[in-house]
Amino acid sequence: AVLKMNAQEKQSGYCGNFNNNATDDFKPAPDGWVPEYLMPAWNWPVGEGLDGVADDDNLFTSVDESARPSRDVETPLKPRDKAPLQPCPEELKAEAEEKCAILPDLHMRLACYIDVCETGQIEAADSAVDAEILETFVNARGIPVFVGSGRCRASNSNNLTSLKTRTLATSESCVSFLRECGAVVAGVLGAQLEVNSTCEILLSAFSVGADGALVPVDLSKLPSPDGGWAEAAYAAIQEGGEAAGRNQTATYVDGIRAEVEGWSCWRLN
Repeated sequence: AVLKMNAQEKQSGYCGNFNNNATDDFKPAPDGWVPEYLMPAWNWPVGEGLDGVADDDNLFTSVDESARPSRDVETPLKPRDKAPLQPCPEELKAEAEEKCAILPDLHMRLACYIDVCETGQIEAADSAVDAEILETFVNARGIPVFVGSGRCRASNSNNLTSLKTRTLATSESCVSFLRECGAVVAGVLGAQLEVNSTCEILLSAFSVGADGALVPVDLSKLPSPDGGWAEAAYAAIQEGGEAAGRNQTATYVDGIRAEVEGWSCWRLN
């Protein structure tokens, strides 16, 4: 299931508190528990609201039998008893990489690897694939999602067009304006914000039209942020839009450059 809603007052739990700061939602794995390349997918929750769910509130136990998932798995998916992530057998790792490669989101893709390696069953990848399909296609409604602390990184190592606002300097204002931009321009992919700086809206050169053809993104359709655009962004918009992308054809914000400190990144689902 993919559940989406606006952040609520005093929100807590295993999915975090939705204050646009992922560092207070999860803690890193202890040294030696997880291979370095899988660290972005390690989610060990911290904070309030981590108690068990009462039976009366548990949808997994209260749902009618006919509404339960129909997929049959011969052996129940069960994590290994040991807490540290164990070395993954090479053959299983190769299968996981092939099965999980369809997932465009870096964190989901790495989590898919972990699920397969920890359960020892390639069927564990199906749940990650199903969740990504729901997230990307079924529930795609222009909702900003926090990717992480770092500069945004585009799919397939492509570049992103960045348009800097003049005065939007908070996470709340940046996320709100990202949603506003995405509602009117199909090529808007995300936003990033540097500490002590202002929000940058991230776009691709092209969006996909109804017939599947690539359509140049027209920057002139972007709304104007409170305080206006920074000088360079304003000039690019006044040029007419199509030049903004040039050879930049990113289609998705799939992760962050974590080594670049002081930034926050959001993508638009």
